[in-house]
Amino acid sequence: MRGFPLARVLVVAGALVLLGVPVWFMTRGDGVVAPVAAVAKTEGALVDYTVRLTASAPARLSVMVAGKEPAESGDGVREFQAVFPMSESAPEDVAVFADFSQEGGKCAVRVEVERGGRVLKDATLWGEGVVDDVVVLNDP
Repeated sequence: MRGFPLARVLVVAGALVLLGVPVWFMTRGDGVVAPVAAVAKTEGALVDYTVRLTASAPARLSVMVAGKEPAESGDGVREFQAVFPMSESAPEDVAVFADFSQEGGKCAVRVEVERGGRVLKDATLWGEGVVDDVVVLNDP
């Protein structure tokens, strides 16, 4: 070995300190976070959205919207309708559940979402025995 081992250790330690100081300055938390401009969620006026379900076979149907009580039908119905008040500018997504447990096989549920007599969404959801899906109202 050439040179002094203690001197080599001191040189390596000094190099690590010199390289570590800029890294420490770049990664340390300042504790002060620049405030983000608050975006006020402006909800428009609440309007009634009608959700109409039509099943291909008798089933137990259920519709849910965030923040609202779920609407459920009895067993063995083919058609069901529920009305939910939601924001006109930002409506919530609609969760649909249909239990065809007595039928078995492939079954379908047609979901129509209307506002003011105008159909906003018309979708058909398929499943085997159970249909459990979400209908998105705010498509980009």
